[in-house]
Amino acid sequence: PGWHCECTAMGRKYLGEEFDIHGGGMDLVFPHHECEIAQAQASMGHPAVKYWMHNNMLTINGQKMGKSYNNFITLEQFFTGNHPLLEKAYSPMTIRFFVLSAHYRGTVDFSNEALVAAEKGLEKLLNAINDLERVQAAAECDAETKKVVTELRQKCYDAMNDDFATPQVISYLFEACTTINKLVDHKATICADCLKELKEVMHLFTFDILGLKADNSGSNDAREEAFGKVVDMVLELRAKAKADKDWATSDKIRDELAAAGFEVKDTKDGVTWKLNKLRKGTVRTKGDGSFLCDPLRRICCRTKKNRPPLCEPIDLRYGRNIRTGEAEKRTVVLGYHDPLHWLCGAGASAVHPRGVEPNDTCEGSGG
Repeated sequence: PGWHCECTAMGRKYLGEEFDIHGGGMDLVFPHHECEIAQAQASMGHPAVKYWMHNNMLTINGQKMGKSYNNFITLEQFFTGNHPLLEKAYSPMTIRFFVLSAHYRGTVDFSNEALVAAEKGLEKLLNAINDLERVQAAAECDAETKKVVTELRQKCYDAMNDDFATPQVISYLFEACTTINKLVDHKATICADCLKELKEVMHLFTFDILGLKADNSGSNDAREEAFGKVVDMVLELRAKAKADKDWATSDKIRDELAAAGFEVKDTKDGVTWKLNKLRKGTVRTKGDGSFLCDPLRRICCRTKKNRPPLCEPIDLRYGRNIRTGEAEKRTVVLGYHDPLHWLCGAGASAVHPRGVEPNDTCEGSGG
């Protein structure tokens, strides 16, 4: 009885005599929550809780999770993969997406196959939202796209209002992903108003309501690994060029890799390389004044005419003037302070690089 009194007292002290939602596992319906209801109503003369939400049990490969079954997995173990039942580590957002993919009153069964499927599903959803930024508005929508976009918001709200039916919301978002893929492939058209609406609804339900977000730590590692394999392949081509005494091609490969941020060194034991990462808010330029995209930060630049007479340091990440704090276009002034022609970004001093006119500016996109 003291356990039930504790919760009744805490609810009243911190949430008031009446509050909206009380959660808990299905195994707490009797006797705990029923006793809470009885005590609260008897002492106050009215119900304390408007909505009781009871989540179902977690299982592992079809068996109830519990320490006594030796199949208990903590969140930290999910995130690190440090458990004999896990084949790999899974990101927090993968776990969250997996849980949201089942109704909270349904059984959630953890398995490596199910978690991998959730990982792929989350990636599909986030990729589609990113792809929306590449979609160009047309004069008008095709009929199918217009129907999907105009119905999406209300369908998602209706699902959430139907006892938090998050699996249904996710299915509607995936239907929108199909439409986005068609738009990217130019197999459908969308007007400006519908494009704005589609972006707003996808962001609202994915990020604000479901609480998902891009988890870049793993993807960055995977991206760098992929870059490494490409560099190794390119260096093999360079080694072949050197063996054929094609010095021009060999030097060109080395220089282009250096321009892209890969430092290549020829040693007596062979070739070594490392990646010189850029600071945030920084891009580089070739000596001829043309610009490079940094593949890790996704910052691209183009020369901009009508150059301003003054150099102002701009923070690329937020588009604000560091000196004045005012929002303005994402511009940085070309800077030179080493042989690789770094472009000085946030807070850096601005001087003239070789091969580019003083006070040139570039406009960044992305990053």
